[in-house]
Amino acid sequence: MIDCFKISAQISAPGGVCNEDALGYRIGSDNLDVWIIDGATSVADEEYLKLEISDPAWLARSINDFFQNHASQTIAPPDLIRAATTDMAHRYHEQTALRAVPVYAWPVAALVWLRAERRGAHTHISLWSMGDSRFLIQQGDQAPLLFPGVLRKDASPLPGVAVAEEHRSRTGVLMSHVAYERTERERKHTEPQLARMGFHVDSVLHAEFQQTVLQGEFDILGVSDGFYRLVDEYHLYDDQSLMNTAKMQGLDFLYAQLRSHEQSQNRAHAIKKSDDATAILINCL
Repeated sequence: MIDCFKISAQISAPGGVCNEDALGYRIGSDNLDVWIIDGATSVADEEYLKLEISDPAWLARSINDFFQNHASQTIAPPDLIRAATTDMAHRYHEQTALRAVPVYAWPVAALVWLRAERRGAHTHISLWSMGDSRFLIQQGDQAPLLFPGVLRKDASPLPGVAVAEEHRSRTGVLMSHVAYERTERERKHTEPQLARMGFHVDSVLHAEFQQTVLQGEFDILGVSDGFYRLVDEYHLYDDQSLMNTAKMQGLDFLYAQLRSHEQSQNRAHAIKKSDDATAILINCL
C-alpha cells in the first residue's frame, strides 16, 4: 500500500537566541496530523521557570512533546488540545508555586493544527487555528487555500509613540506600551474567546475551524507567522508564489531570503527585528 502523505521538507529556526516555535506531526498510511506551535515573546521582566530556555520556549516544546506522545487517529484534536492545556497549567503552576507570578507572565502560544484523512478517492481535511500561524493547500498550479483566511483582531491598534523619546524593556517593547501589552496578555489567559494556547481549558472551543474535501494530488505548506512575514509583512511573495517557490526551490531557499531581507532593512524600531521561523511542506498523493 502506498502511503498517502510524505514530508517533503521542514525547517524551524530561531530569530534570536532561543527558538520559541515547535513543529510536530503524526503520519499514518492514510491519515495525517500536523501542528505548529508559536510561543509568544514574554512581556515579563524575568523568566519564572528559571530554565536555560525561555518560558514560552518551554511551553511550545512541552506542548509539542505532549502531542507527539498522545496524538492518535482516534482522538479528536480539540480533545487533545484541552488535555494538553490542563497538563501544561498544572506543570507550570507546580514549578512556580514558590513564586508570585503575575498572570501576564504566564506563557502563551499560537497553535494551528491540520488533520487529513484519505477516504477512497477523497481526502477530508479539518483545520483548527488558535493564533497567527497558517496553512496553505494547493492543487497543481491553482490558487492555494489559505487557512485561516483572515486573522481575528484581538486588540485595538497601539497608540503612536515617538520611539526616540522612549526606552525599551528587555523584550524590546516600548516601556510606554508595557502596561498595554501586559493587559492584552492577561486577556489571552482569562478570555477564552481570544483562542490562544495558554492555561484556559475552554480556549479551544473558540478556535477557528474549517473543513474541506479534495480529490487528487495536492501540497500542504504550514508556516508560523515569522516565516509568513515573506508574504504579509515584507510582500516578497503572495500565497501562490510562496507555494510555488517552496515546491520548486525549497524551504531553505525561502528561509535564506527571509533572513537576508531582514538584515538588509533598517528595523531599529521594530519590536522583533527577526522572528522565529517555522515551515513544513507535505505532498499528498
